[in-house]
Amino acid sequence: MREIGLRGSGTNFVFPSDHYIAGFGFHKSDANSAMSVEFTLNAMVISRSDWEAARESHSYLPQRSSPNVIYGKSDLPSVALTP
Repeated sequence: MREIGLRGSGTNFVFPSDHYIAGFGFHKSDANSAMSVEFTLNAMVISRSDWEAARESHSYLPQRSSPNVIYGKSDLPSVALTP
């Protein structure tokens, strides 16, 4: 992961950026065994200014967001995605 510019360890990795928080998180299955491994790759992208604005109005949000945490829909600003 570091070869493509990601920073992090364990299950969380982020792309370094001054303007956005972009990252990936691996969520391992409880059913993993020596014969099989299942995981989900979670992705997250939010502008730093939007994250800081959300933190100002929701003091319980952490300084660093995580792609493996589901934040409430009302916690974060809505973003219109265009193709």
